[in-house]
Amino acid sequence: MRISFLVGAAALVLTACSSTPAPAPAAAPDFWDAHTVHGSMPEEPETVEELASQSQLVVLGTIGGVTEGRDYTDPGKPAHRTSNVAIQVEKANRAGVPQAVVEFSRQPETALADVASALPKGRYVFYLQHWYDGPDGPVYSCTSVGMCAVGVDGGSVTTPREPGLAEDLRAEGRVPVKNQAPSPDGLTVDRIFVDSAAAVPAG
Repeated sequence: MRISFLVGAAALVLTACSSTPAPAPAAAPDFWDAHTVHGSMPEEPETVEELASQSQLVVLGTIGGVTEGRDYTDPGKPAHRTSNVAIQVEKANRAGVPQAVVEFSRQPETALADVASALPKGRYVFYLQHWYDGPDGPVYSCTSVGMCAVGVDGGSVTTPREPGLAEDLRAEGRVPVKNQAPSPDGLTVDRIFVDSAAAVPAG
């Protein structure tokens, strides 16, 4: 009788162990989270026009792909890897720019394959400076880390690389567009591009 009880108890333990679900695989990191820069940042421009006036190139487009960028890791320091993000350009402040490649610093624990499988779908205005000439053409850096990409969602500005900036704008009731004339369509990413493109210095 005692032997039967022990065998039955052991069977229950084995059944419980075998029915325990395996841990779910870790979710792939969000594209923007993987390219968020932590730590202190310089003060951001008050308006998109001010930001554009400090830029060499302003484009409206979508993210079409990402490849491995330069590795800036110093010996004995944490990894500092980058992603080269390909922007499919819909409009630019100058002619002849079908695509722009932008270097984003990537979180050291994030593999390129993780972000490549989860590209954002939205349209954004990008504010860029020439950084270096790559084998396939120029590679740009962000004029502003937090406001490198500016979008619009439901009539409100979004800053996906640093969401806190857009949250602060909403809390303060500010729209970072100098020309705030009423529009039947409200605030759109196209309007932000038009106002920004007009503010890029000539040359």
